[in-house]
Amino acid sequence: MEEKGKISRETIQKLVKLLNQSLRIEYNFVIHYPRIAQLVRDEETKKLILGLCNASVHHADVVANIITHLGGKPDWSFDLFPEGMGPSEIFQIQLEKEKQALQLHQNSAALISSASQGNALNDVANEEKAHIMTVNRIIERLK
Repeated sequence: MEEKGKISRETIQKLVKLLNQSLRIEYNFVIHYPRIAQLVRDEETKKLILGLCNASVHHADVVANIITHLGGKPDWSFDLFPEGMGPSEIFQIQLEKEKQALQLHQNSAALISSASQGNALNDVANEEKAHIMTVNRIIERLK
């Protein structure tokens, strides 16, 4: 890592790439959570899905703000709704995305020189661990 407060152009480019990768991997599907929740009959599972949605939207905002602060442009792309897949299948895929996002946030936090941004990314990474547990709970409840 560079001297505190200083960050090379190369490191900034790498950070923006990592952070945009986390946006594309995890958050490009969040827009569909309310629709998925409507497919679920169990009220507790619906609450878990919508809670995960709200937390993920917050994470996306944190990541996008850091990208913007670094001089990059957030990649706000969204996947189409996966027609023909049930909620259980969707959350199996989402579980892997949560795990990938956790790793990306940890890697980004290790590269960033700003203590506040590093702390924000570490907080998001720690919350991703909770998301992984929530997605596992959702999967179990959907069985």
